[in-house]
Amino acid sequence: MSLNNPEFVHLRVHSEFSISDGTIRLEELAKKSKEHAFSAVALTDISNLFGLIKFYKALRAEGIKPIIGSEINVVKD
Repeated sequence: MSLNNPEFVHLRVHSEFSISDGTIRLEELAKKSKEHAFSAVALTDISNLFGLIKFYKALRAEGIKPIIGSEINVVKD
């Protein structure tokens, strides 16, 4: 599968706001997503939505649909 495929959508991306395992800066994510002609990208940071507005604005500025989520761990007693 080619990365230059507008039908491919990343649905599990952790950014700089996923402190334990994310290193992707949101501006760089938007720029690279445009380079690879992604039509949409999902942000699913771990247990937070701190980067939501920055992510939304960066992707919309590049003409890419932002998909918003969060990876949340649920513990049952």
